[in-house]
Amino acid sequence: MFLRREALAMLAGMAAGAGPLAALAQAEDPAVARIRTFYDAVQSATGGPQAAVPKVRFAALSEPVTNTFDLTAMTRLAIGPQWAKIPAAKQSALQDAFGRYFIATYASRLGGVSGGRFEVTPKTEPRTGGRLVRTKVIDAGGRETAVDYLVNQEDKVVDLYLSGTVSELAALRAQFDPVLKSGGPDGLEANLRQRAEKALGGA
Repeated sequence: MFLRREALAMLAGMAAGAGPLAALAQAEDPAVARIRTFYDAVQSATGGPQAAVPKVRFAALSEPVTNTFDLTAMTRLAIGPQWAKIPAAKQSALQDAFGRYFIATYASRLGGVSGGRFEVTPKTEPRTGGRLVRTKVIDAGGRETAVDYLVNQEDKVVDLYLSGTVSELAALRAQFDPVLKSGGPDGLEANLRQRAEKALGGA
């Protein structure tokens, strides 16, 4: 499971009192600025009378997620070693299905919770293959959840960590592996598309 429901619900409540974050991004590390801009988009997606509708949030978040996350790399990492054995055409289909699933899951879990805020550490930390942007999601009651982002050389997110240690892609790989083994790439693609539709209120 990626970004457990509590953390996502907290992200949804950041609209109150956060301020014009995009204006702060100009003098910041590009990776930090990208995360702040993404959080701005989260705030926008969870505001207004239509924000309770997952499909509306999906439409609002599609471009920001695509701009922030390297969904191609994340698909490859989430599938793991079996990726190299999958034909190129099917890899492309899986990337599309994973992207829709990833965005749909965000959209479905971002509720109308209000009163929360977030903090983004202004300096990144070096990691193998990139840098880490540390953030805290703080709910209306003051409870903090660490949500950290691993970014690549292009400052796009390639993994997320809850509480500093739990890799979301590692968790997803554990879910995808049995599906891939039992149904192959076609089975995994169908599974991802079904998950996305369910998240958005479909069958």
